[in-house]
Amino acid sequence: MFKATLLWRDKTLSSSALIDSGADASFMDITFARRAGIPTERLTSPISALALDGRRLGPYDCAIDLLAGAKLPSGRLYSLSGPEKLAMEEYIHDSLASGIIRPSSSPVGAGFFFVGKKDGSLRPCIDYRGLNQVTIRNKYPLPLINTAFEALSPAVTFTKLDLRNAYHLVRIREGDEWKTAFNTPLGHYEYLVVPFGLTNAPAVFQSMVNDVLRDLLGRSVFVYIDDILIFSQSPQEHVRHVREVLQRLLENQLFVKAEKCSFHASTVPFLGFIIEEGSIRADPVKIKAVTEWPQPTSRKHLQQFLGFANFYRRFIRNYSSIAAPLTKLTSVALPYCWNSDAQRAFELLKARFSSAPILLHPDTSRQFVVEVDASDTGVGAILSQRSASDSKLHPCAFFSRRLSSAERNYDVGDRELLAIKTGS
Repeated sequence: MFKATLLWRDKTLSSSALIDSGADASFMDITFARRAGIPTERLTSPISALALDGRRLGPYDCAIDLLAGAKLPSGRLYSLSGPEKLAMEEYIHDSLASGIIRPSSSPVGAGFFFVGKKDGSLRPCIDYRGLNQVTIRNKYPLPLINTAFEALSPAVTFTKLDLRNAYHLVRIREGDEWKTAFNTPLGHYEYLVVPFGLTNAPAVFQSMVNDVLRDLLGRSVFVYIDDILIFSQSPQEHVRHVREVLQRLLENQLFVKAEKCSFHASTVPFLGFIIEEGSIRADPVKIKAVTEWPQPTSRKHLQQFLGFANFYRRFIRNYSSIAAPLTKLTSVALPYCWNSDAQRAFELLKARFSSAPILLHPDTSRQFVVEVDASDTGVGAILSQRSASDSKLHPCAFFSRRLSSAERNYDVGDRELLAIKTGS
C-alpha cells in the first residue's frame, strides 16, 4: 500500500495505491506497520533467517535471564556534584529524545554516577553489580587475543576501526527492560538498548559482529567486541578488504568513530599492542603505566598490578618465576606482608617491561625453535623463528608457569622434562 498527500493547483489531494511487487510473501518495516495501524504479533521465541547471499540473520536482542529464586537487587541513589547534575540532566534529556531510555516503574533501580575521562569530560556509569550477580551468563566466547595474532604474519597494511556507541546498537529483549532500571535525582528510568555494564553485553555484541563479518574472520579481519582490525598482504588488496568491511557495517547500521580509526597504515595500535609488518610489541603508553605503578599497599592493589602485567606476560621471559613472590602474596590463606623478595620481584618485573622485546609474527610455513628452562619455582619456554629480513632468531612468544607443590619436589632432570612437555 502506497499513500501520498499532493498539492495541486492550491488544493490538497490524498491518494493511495496498492502495488503488486510479485513477491510470494509479505515483508515490511515494523515502524511502517505501526504508523499504518497494521496489527503485529511478537513471536514467543526468537528465530534466525538465512539471507539470499547466505548470511545468517539472527536475533540480537540482549536477554537478561535471572537465576531461579534470585533476590532482586536493591538500588541506591548516588549524590552528584553541581557539574555532575548538569551533565546528568543533559544525558537524561538526550537519551529520552533518542529513545535510548524511558521512564520506569521497575521494582529495581541501580545507582547512577559519573567517572572522569582523560579529556576532562564526564562518562555516565550505572552500578549493575547487583543485577550481574543474579544474571544467567551468556557463554558466547570472546576471541583469544594472543592466538589471533598468528594470522598477521604475511600482512603489511592495516586498518583499525572503532564502532560508535557499540552496545546501544543492540536492543534489550522486550519484557526485560525493567531489569535495567536506574535511579537519578530526576527520576526512575530504564534502558531500551544495551547500556554499558551489563555482564552479557560483550558476548551479545561479539556474536552480532561475528555474524556480520563471519566469512572474513581470520582471513582479513579480527574482531574483539567493538574493535576491528583489517589486515592485508598488499595495499591494493587492502582497499578491497576495507571496502567490503565498511559495506557490511553500513548494511547492518554499524557506524565507526572516525577520530579513533586508522586507515591504510603500516603500524597501528590495537588492544594494547603495536601491530606492524612482521612483528608485534607492547604499546609504550600501556607499558608506561606498568613501569610507573606504585608499590602495592594491599592484596587488592597487588592483584590489579598482576592482572595488568599478566596481559603482557608473553613479552617477558620466565614471567612466572619472576612473579612468584608476588603471586604468593595474593593467597588469602596467608597474611599480606610486603617483604624484600616481593620488592625485588616488583622492581624486576617493571624493569623487564620497560625493555620488553619486539615479537616476531609466527609464520607457520617456516621452522620454529623452542628453548625451555626450569627453575625451583617454575618452567618456561621461548618460541623463536628466523626472520626473513636478517636470518637471525627472534622470539615469537614467551611461555611460563609456576610449579605446583608436588612439582617443586621433582629433581632437576624431571623438572627439565616437565619444561619440555609444557613448552611444546
